[in-house]
Amino acid sequence: MKIQIKFKDPDMLHECISEGVRDYPVVGLSDDEAEAVMEKREEKVGKLCSEWFEFGEYLTVEVDTETESIRVVPVSELED
Repeated sequence: MKIQIKFKDPDMLHECISEGVRDYPVVGLSDDEAEAVMEKREEKVGKLCSEWFEFGEYLTVEVDTETESIRVVPVSELED
């Protein structure tokens, strides 16, 4: 049996991406340039996450009781 569970948190993805990206500071650039690099990094990570986070806030996991496994369901596999 497979059971899908959908989690929703409208702010957490953005906050976690921003915090994670800022853990890797940019050195040797002006403050404005460093901020632009951080914003670009946030965009890139956000785009990568969009494969699994629907609308940037929904994450669906699927529990398979037969294989005793859990996987994150890609947005492309979700039913409308």
